[in-house]
Formats: sequence, C-alpha cells, structure tokens
Amino acid sequence: MLLPAAMVAFAWKAAVFPWGSGLLAVAVGVIASHVLLPFSRFSWRSKALLSVSAAIIAAGVMFGFGPPHRSFRLFRADLSGQWLFKEDLRGADLGFANLSEAHLAGANLSDAYLYGANLSGADLSSANLSGSNVMNAKLDGANLADANLSDAYLNRSTLRGAFLYVAKLRGADLQAVDLSGAKLDEACGDARTRLPEGFTLKPCSTD
Repeated sequence: MLLPAAMVAFAWKAAVFPWGSGLLAVAVGVIASHVLLPFSRFSWRSKALLSVSAAIIAAGVMFGFGPPHRSFRLFRADLSGQWLFKEDLRGADLGFANLSEAHLAGANLSDAYLYGANLSGADLSSANLSGSNVMNAKLDGANLADANLSDAYLNRSTLRGAFLYVAKLRGADLQAVDLSGAKLDEACGDARTRLPEGFTLKPCSTD
C-alpha cells in the first residue's frame, strides 16, 4: 500500500514541471491496479484495462481543467548564470536567491517571492513579474526591456543602470528604489505607480 502513496508524493513533487501531470496520471493507474488486486473475479487483463482506463480518464480531466501546479521552493538557491529562458516560475520562493547574470528572458515570475534576491545583470527581457515581491533585491544592470512589472513591489531595491525600455509598471511600487542611471525610455505606468522624486512615466495604453 506504500507504493500508491509514494507515487502520489512523487507526482506532487514533480508538479513543478510540465511533465508532472503525466506522472500523476500514471499514479492514478497504479492506485487503480492496487485497489483491484484483492478482487480475484477480475482477470489480469481486466485489471490492466481498468488501470489504463483510470490513467486515461485522469489525464483527460487534467487536460480539461489544467494540470496541477506546485511552485518552486528555491530559497537562497544559487542560480547565477543559469539558462531559465521562458521557465514557469510563477509563485516561486526565490527569496535571497542568487540569480545574477541568469537568463530569464520571457520567464513567468508572476507573484514570485524575490525578497533580497540578487538579479544583477540578469536578462529579464519580456519576463512577467506582475504581482511579485522584489523588495530589497539587487537588479543593478538588469535587462528589463518589455518586462511586465505591474503591481510588483520593488521598495528599497536597487536598479542602478537597469534597462527598462518599454517596461510596464502599472501599479508598481518603486518609491524608495535607487534608479540612478536606469533607462526608462518608453516605459509606462498609471496613477497607482509610485516612483522616486524626479521620475515620470508615460501612461500605459489600455490594450
């Protein structure tokens, strides 16, 4: 009886990856086969058919409602220089992580916890950081071109020399951020955007 429990545990651990849902479907099939083991009136062929059917049904349900997702837990992880292009890191715990020079272009970091993280020189172009907590983080020299920072909290972070060309800053809190040398050309915000004194943004389009 420990095998089905172990399969479910492995499937939940693997839910941080896109292929994790496939492992969950296999786990359902294994559990179904174990449930049928005591019933001698079922032939082995019938048990196998029912187990495979259960796995297929589970896969169909996940396909219809979306695969289960578990956020990464990478607190204080050293990911400097790592290739994380278009990775799904939404809701990830990256507090105090070292992401300096990391390649995060197009990555989904929405609602991620990046408190105290080192993102110096990181490529975050076209990345989605909406709703993320980037307080006390280092983004010096980071490439944030076309990044979505809507409702991101960057209070007391440093963005010295950061490149924020056409970045979206709707509702972002940058009031106590060091933006010295940062490039904010064509970046946009709205009435909720909080900026240090002396900085202004053009309004974001409604599309």
